[in-house]
Parts: sequence; C-alpha cells; structure tokens
Amino acid sequence: MDFHSAFSALSIIPTDWIIIACAFILIAADALRGGSMRAASIALALPIALYLFSSIPQTFFLGNFAKQLSNPYAQAGMFAFLAAIIFICIHQMILTFDISSSFTSSAISALAAVILILVVWVQLPALGQIWHFGPLIQSIFGEQYRAFWIVGSYLALAFVGS
Repeated sequence: MDFHSAFSALSIIPTDWIIIACAFILIAADALRGGSMRAASIALALPIALYLFSSIPQTFFLGNFAKQLSNPYAQAGMFAFLAAIIFICIHQMILTFDISSSFTSSAISALAAVILILVVWVQLPALGQIWHFGPLIQSIFGEQYRAFWIVGSYLALAFVGS
C-alpha cells in the first residue's frame, strides 16, 4: 500500500482546520455518548471565563497576582483554571439537558461548542501564544462577527436542549 499520496493530500489541509475538526469530533463523540450537557457547559463557561479573566487585573485580591503573570503560558493556565471552575459550576447547574442524544443534536451541540472555543481563543491573547490561528480563522471568528457567533451558538444549544 502506498500511503504517500494520502499523506500528501492531507498536507494540503491547513493545520488550523485539522485542530478544529479534532475538537469537533471529540465534543461530538462525547455529546453522542453522554448527551449535550458538557458541550453546553463548555459553550456557556468560556465566554463567562473570558469576561472574568479580563476583569481580574482590576480585582482587589487577585489584581497584584495577575499583574505579575507576564508569561503567556502562565496567563493561559490561569484562564484554563478559571474556565474549569466555571465549567464545573455551570455543569452542575444545567443537569436538565438530555442524557442520551441523537447524532444530529450531538453534532449541533459540538459545533456550537467548537465555535465558542474559537471565538474565545481568538479574543484572548494568552491563548494565542499557545496556538496562533491563521488570518482566515481570525477574520471569521474575530471581533466583527463575535456577537453573531455567540448568539447563534446559544440559539443552537437552546434548540438541542429543548
């Protein structure tokens, strides 16, 4: 078997789209197996974490600590910690989502979650240091269309949850 032609065909696809497809497949598989609750929790937690992360430097207790974190990986770790805490809280709040799910609702919830991951990733410079998406992804999920992507994703999750 000659795999050279298959690998050369795959090398044409940009790495950004491969990462996005892998995230979609993982979230869709989880939603298909266990329902859309985790996808909805991710989708709700990330924008809230982005807002809270941007307000941390002005807080009383954490402001000085946050100003000392000049390393982008430390900032990304702090964002991941904050997002994980919010994810756990939201996940416990929305136990009304279905436990088993169809393929269509799993795909819709995974797509909504991946879109919100991309919107938050493009907006947060600390995450951009870990992986910097190309200009096409940044223009699609950037500042101009951010509100439309967020509202559309939440509408899709509301449709799946109903």
